[in-house]
Amino acid sequence: MIAHALGTVDDLTYTDSREAFAASVRRGFRWFEVDLVETRDGRLVACHTLGPLTKELGSTLHIGELTHQQFMAGRLYGRYTPLDLEGVLALVEQHPEIRLILDVKNSANRIQDDDLGHSPEAYRRIHRKIWAALKSRTPEVIGRVYPQLYAPADADILRREAGYVHWIFTTYRFHAADQEIIAAAARDPQMVAVAFEKKRFRQATAERLRVLGKGIWIFVVNEEDQASTLTSLGADGFYTDFLPADFAPSP
Repeated sequence: MIAHALGTVDDLTYTDSREAFAASVRRGFRWFEVDLVETRDGRLVACHTLGPLTKELGSTLHIGELTHQQFMAGRLYGRYTPLDLEGVLALVEQHPEIRLILDVKNSANRIQDDDLGHSPEAYRRIHRKIWAALKSRTPEVIGRVYPQLYAPADADILRREAGYVHWIFTTYRFHAADQEIIAAAARDPQMVAVAFEKKRFRQATAERLRVLGKGIWIFVVNEEDQASTLTSLGADGFYTDFLPADFAPSP
């Protein structure tokens, strides 16, 4: 089970906050997904919302219109502590039991309303920054960080720009046929899992990926009945807001 956007705090989702992380640790989560996006001055902060930060900070500005200092000085929803890249990596160091998945928002335009576009150049730029912050950490810490690919060619970017041990292919920005996903998985030993939106998940694809030794993860799943059904069809991991960390599907 993967705590989506660092998990839920006070029944509130998508905060990517320090308090959400702490609450998820207390709930027993060991896998975490965090959203990283560039501020106006090019720093990386944890933020899921790309439109106006009305609920989060009471602002009409996008995250790409705020400086790092402006974002970090705020209180999310008036009470939660924001995180930047260094803060996120410090949590990984402090908690050797956890694994961290990196979801980067990488439109060519830093002021964006969704993350459905994919810019290889922005992806390269962002991962250069992440690797610059990560490379001085121990190999043990680096091995617990899993960047997400959004297209098969992203793996080539990561090999050139960073020294990650492994990664995950998340397919919501990739619109080619499932056969291309399977082919990419077959030739990439560093791809340990493939993540699908619920609406894109196909049992036949899951079966072929399983033969290749890849994990099959689904997002975002919050209902036990649905998780049990998807498990019976071949899924073996879920990004979740509300399911328990020790969720076991019904027989």
